[in-house]
Amino acid sequence: MKRPKPTIVDVARRAQVSVGTVSHVLNRTHRVKAERQTRVMQAISDLGYEPNILAKGLRQSKSGI
Repeated sequence: MKRPKPTIVDVARRAQVSVGTVSHVLNRTHRVKAERQTRVMQAISDLGYEPNILAKGLRQSKSGI
């Protein structure tokens, strides 16, 4: 059986931070304390999280093509 891809919610749970904090780390929109940023990056690595570029384009109404 195939495992579902990890989501930003999964990363937040693993890092014990909010989804907003994960978003800020990924998008570099706000400064995040180094300790929290390290936890988020470690959770991303542990889970194999990859942002969905197509979903991001849909949210922003940009295709990048």
